[in-house]
Amino acid sequence: MTTLGYERINSWAFQYQDEEQFIAALTSEQPEPPYYFKEMKRINRDGVKPYHMGVIAPVDQLDPAARTIDLRAKEVFAENTSDGINIPYNSKFLSFAGWYVDYEKPLQFIGDFEQVQQAAAELKLIGFDKVIGYTTANKVKGKSYQQIQPDEFKALNKQTINILDVRTAQEWNDSHFEEAEHLHYGKLLKEVVPYDKNEIIYVHCQTGVRSAIAMSLLKAKGYKNIVNIKGGYDVLEIYYRTS
Repeated sequence: MTTLGYERINSWAFQYQDEEQFIAALTSEQPEPPYYFKEMKRINRDGVKPYHMGVIAPVDQLDPAARTIDLRAKEVFAENTSDGINIPYNSKFLSFAGWYVDYEKPLQFIGDFEQVQQAAAELKLIGFDKVIGYTTANKVKGKSYQQIQPDEFKALNKQTINILDVRTAQEWNDSHFEEAEHLHYGKLLKEVVPYDKNEIIYVHCQTGVRSAIAMSLLKAKGYKNIVNIKGGYDVLEIYYRTS
């Protein structure tokens, strides 16, 4: 409970008399909006057609023309990769998946029955209703991807390797390796990766979650010499401070 008088004195928003200064303060340090935000503006304005309420059924074979999201845990995906984008189904699923849904393109899943139904239902919250099927995880027979421990990475000469930082702009601005290149994990599909596909690339985020997503995206784009730094920047900072 508050009063207008209290807010006039204490709220940051009332400290600006100039409109441009207010807008600059309001929009500073904002996280990058997922691509689906643009679509949500249209949906809020125009509405959507009635949703399909049926059960998402398994398919004998995934459609190569559809986008695939692999719902398995990142540790499982790392040891048995698929051609899909690895976005584990958990409480952060929607915030990650919102970067990669294409409203003009059908979507399919790799996961178990319950995961698939729940993930499809959550996507309807952002106006996406084009899930066409799924296949179960036991049908995936892929290779593992390369990973490196923080202490092993620390021993490498940073001047001679390629480092791709997939964190947010705010995280990058707070601290980063001077030798690294930055590309937000959500923009990996649409923007140009600053390294050649034949080069070895070491990938990291803050804790290891988003870099695992990035590994699947880079794989889908044809990058074969990619290495995930386990634990991310948080663990690397600890190693650099204590050794």
